Amino acid sequence: MKCRISLKQLLILHFAVLLFATLLEPVRSQQPPQDQEKLPSIFPAKPREPAAGDDELRKLLIARYNSAVNELKMRFQRYEFGQSSLDFMLETARRVADSELELSDKPADQILVCQKLFQFAKDVEKLTESQFRTGIAGTGNVEFARYWRLDAEIKLLKAKRKVAATK
Repeated sequence: MKCRISLKQLLILHFAVLLFATLLEPVRSQQPPQDQEKLPSIFPAKPREPAAGDDELRKLLIARYNSAVNELKMRFQRYEFGQSSLDFMLETARRVADSELELSDKPADQILVCQKLFQFAKDVEKLTESQFRTGIAGTGNVEFARYWRLDAEIKLLKAKRKVAATK
């Protein structure tokens, strides 16, 4: 017994499969990661809280930092699932680092922020390379993630040299 499918039937079947996959995508992408421990170290466990004696500027700096961290968590989780762009996520990570750098003038704290940013950049580079291997990300994203990791490493080394020069 031969089964013959016309071109029209094949196109309708193909369209139905695509439509079904498209309808399921929002459900899959809305599911948060099961393990919150997988978030990179750039994300604090809890939001920062102003101290009792903090002035209005310090309170605003902390609120800005917490807001940037919350945005980055959302963007990172969506990027993991291929639902957010790399450049928006990395720009948000830069704002997190810049906001945290403004919270302290201590050189040791500045180095710590640069270390967290560098580690995050390494994590993102690995994730992007993995996405490239599975067809989610293109070579442009891989190079952009690599550039970003190199830039973070350069900033870390410059911060360390600046501290070493003052000793």
